[in-house]
Amino acid sequence: MRNVIWKDWKKTAGGGAVYHDAGNLNFTFLAKREDFDVTVQDQVILDALELLGIRAVKNGRNDLEIDGRKFSGHAYYRGKENCLHHGTLMLEVDEESLSKYLHVSILKLHSKSVSSVRSRIINLKSVRADLEIDDLKKALIASFEKRYGGKVQEFPFDEDEVLKLEKDFEDPSWRYGRRSEHRLNREKRFEWGTVKIAYDEEDGILKALDIYTDALRYEVSEEEIEDLLGRRIREIGMDGKSEQLAQIIGLLKEE
Repeated sequence: MRNVIWKDWKKTAGGGAVYHDAGNLNFTFLAKREDFDVTVQDQVILDALELLGIRAVKNGRNDLEIDGRKFSGHAYYRGKENCLHHGTLMLEVDEESLSKYLHVSILKLHSKSVSSVRSRIINLKSVRADLEIDDLKKALIASFEKRYGGKVQEFPFDEDEVLKLEKDFEDPSWRYGRRSEHRLNREKRFEWGTVKIAYDEEDGILKALDIYTDALRYEVSEEEIEDLLGRRIREIGMDGKSEQLAQIIGLLKEE
């Protein structure tokens, strides 16, 4: 990807990879924890589309769809005090490039009963050919104002702060993280997301474990993973474990 004009970034929110180009409009809801409501925020988007004569629905964990095809994927981040909900709105995205750069797990595609990324997506212009980015922006603002009351106000970004964040997010150690070199790998899709595990074992004893997931809410701590190391895999119990951790242990134990 670095050999062409595209740039790759890593986001703080959960979920899988996202493709952006000039045919895509991004949005973000920022709110205090007590005001954060994903259902209400999704409805702002859906109501905006209704204003434009487009009927869409929420489906699954984080997708908005038209006739079973996705045009908007969402991800979330919950801090101690503040939360964000951001996503894409595909107006006229280059579907060929999207399919080229996004490599989705076969397990995830099968869960959607489709054979490729491209067969599952739809651009809003396919539904309303005269729709433009500015139309979408205006409808979103109108829907937001109706839902929350008052008038939307524009505010400038601190350019120095933006440059600092850009530098931090360009750091390869943040974008790519540490590459796992463990010998054994397994992958499985659960209701809460797809999980890949990379691990090493010796005489049935777990020596190392890395976990990768596209889950929007992944709640297994590093301490819980460290507690599994040094133990015989078939003897690791699931009692008292969270659903996610119990299913990861189950994946480890599969023959």
